[in-house]
Amino acid sequence: MTVIGSWVVSTLWHVVKIYPLTRECIDSLQSEIWKFVWSKKPEWVRWETCMSDYLNGGLRIINLDIKSKALLIGRVFRFFEESAAPWKDFMRYYIGRALGINDNSRPNSDIPTPFYSHLLRVLREFAVDLGQPCTSKMYYLKRIEDCVTAVKARSELAWNQRFGPGLIWKEIWKDVARSFNDPVLRDFDWRTVHRVLPVNFRVHKWYSRISSACARCGERVETIEHTLIHCPMVKEMWMFILKLCNRIDASVLGLSERNMLLGCFQRTKTRDLLRYLIPRGKNECHISSGRMRKLTVLCILRITCEIDWKQNSVSWTRKTLRQNGV
Repeated sequence: MTVIGSWVVSTLWHVVKIYPLTRECIDSLQSEIWKFVWSKKPEWVRWETCMSDYLNGGLRIINLDIKSKALLIGRVFRFFEESAAPWKDFMRYYIGRALGINDNSRPNSDIPTPFYSHLLRVLREFAVDLGQPCTSKMYYLKRIEDCVTAVKARSELAWNQRFGPGLIWKEIWKDVARSFNDPVLRDFDWRTVHRVLPVNFRVHKWYSRISSACARCGERVETIEHTLIHCPMVKEMWMFILKLCNRIDASVLGLSERNMLLGCFQRTKTRDLLRYLIPRGKNECHISSGRMRKLTVLCILRITCEIDWKQNSVSWTRKTLRQNGV
């Protein structure tokens, strides 16, 4: 039994260590990753954006298919470097012969196992130089870099023109990704930057029964620009927040729409308040005679901010901390 058990363990270890992940396994794991990223909601986002690094404005999602192939190359190099490998010479012969003689996509007919066929396709695909072994990480990063192309969308150009020259939204995401704010707020920032915020204009395309008009003013189509900038109700709220921020922190001067959208504030409470006002505004704002009367926001620092337009007062509450008439 000991001999049989050792044989079974060694066989399973050989399969796990040598053979790549199956397509079914990769698809299943990749599907779970997408569900986690998008909270099981369909989103029309470019593949390049999801696969890119944070510094390039992406989410840095792992591509399991490319990762599996890169690991396979690393395993091959380990066999080349270990002299104790029993079939190292045969592997070197078959791989070298197939890569050197056959230039077509099919492997050499002398290779009997599916593993060799898959391995040769991977080596050709990655343009591996067997004479200079490299790490699996190097091949993976190089392949991701080759696959992801920096294509600037027309909508991104429109945003840059709206907020002035030299403002690149991918640069904005660098600061968003490095911040330690709530995941919900990070998701809102990312969706805003990459134009996938579920405004009525986009939701109407998925569900025709939902109107594409603005939920606040009801006059125009609710696009991202209208929701954050052009809506008359939002403009009024921006001006009120501007006055509020200047009263909370005197060092914050000359705030503009661009500053508010980017969250460029020195006070943590002020920044979190601004980031949370817009997504919660639809449900929390009570409009009376064309003006915002009352707004209650729960910030990520467990601070409740109550704004009363009529009394022109603000109350911050956090356990024993309270300031009235800021």
